[in-house]
Amino acid sequence: MGKISPAQKAEFAEKSNGLKQDIDDLNKKVQIIQKEMTKESGNVLSYKKILISNIYMNIISIYLKLSGLSMAVLGIRNETYLENARKLCYKFLALLEEIVGNYIDVPFTEQTKQLESISQIDDVKRLKLIKKITNSVNQVEERFGPNSKWKWSFVDMDARAVTLCKNLTDFKRIQANQDPRIEGFPERNELLTFIKEYLRKAADRLREKYEVASHDTGEMKNAIRYLSSLMRISILFSDGEESNNLKKNIKIWEEKLEQDMKNLDEKKKKKSARR
Repeated sequence: MGKISPAQKAEFAEKSNGLKQDIDDLNKKVQIIQKEMTKESGNVLSYKKILISNIYMNIISIYLKLSGLSMAVLGIRNETYLENARKLCYKFLALLEEIVGNYIDVPFTEQTKQLESISQIDDVKRLKLIKKITNSVNQVEERFGPNSKWKWSFVDMDARAVTLCKNLTDFKRIQANQDPRIEGFPERNELLTFIKEYLRKAADRLREKYEVASHDTGEMKNAIRYLSSLMRISILFSDGEESNNLKKNIKIWEEKLEQDMKNLDEKKKKKSARR
C-alpha cells in the first residue's frame, strides 16, 4: 500500500463528510426516540423499538458506504467502519429480540402474546423488515470477507437473525390468509418461502461450524433445533413430503451427534486411564 497523498485525503474528507453527518443526525433521532420510549408500553413501545432498529440498519448501510469509499479513494479498508457496523448488528438484533424473543423452536401458541404487540404490522411490511434484517447482517459479513477473524461468529449472528425473522412472522396468520384473493398474498408466500430457506441455511451453517471449527455439541443441537422449527412450519402448512424428509434428516443428524458424543466420552476415558 502506497502513501496516501494530501489530494486523496482531501477527496475522502469531501465525499465522506455528508455521510458522517447523516450518521450523527440518525443517532440524534435514536436519542429522541429512546427518551420517548421511557413513557411508552405495549404496542407503541414495540413500534418504537422497530423504529430504532430500522435506524440502526440505515446507519450500518452508511458505514458500509464509508468503508467502500475508503477503499475506492484511499486504497485502504477502514476497519473502524466495519467494526461499527458489526456492533450495530448486535444492537438491533437484541432490540428486536426484546419484542419477539429468541426462541429457536417452540409451539406457535407460545408466541401469541409477543406477536400481538406487532399485530398492526401487515405481512408486506414484515417482509420488508425481515429482508432488511438479513441484508444488513449478510452485507456486513460479506464486507469482512471469508477469512475474517469473525468468520465463525457471523454464523452465530446469522442464526440469531433467522431466529428473529422467524419469530417476527405470524405463521398462523399466513395460514389463515392463503386465499390468493386476499390482499398481500404474493408477499405472504414470499415471506413463508424466505423464512423456510433461511432456517435451512442456519441449520447447515451451524452444522458446518460444529464439524469444522468448534466441535461444540451445543452447535449441533442448535442445528437440529432449526430443522425441527422448519418441520413445525411444514406440518402447520400440511406439507407432508417436506415434513417427512425433515423428520428423516433430523434423525440422521441426531444419530450423528449421539455417535460423536460417544466417541468423545471414549476419548476422555482413554485419556483419563493413561494418567
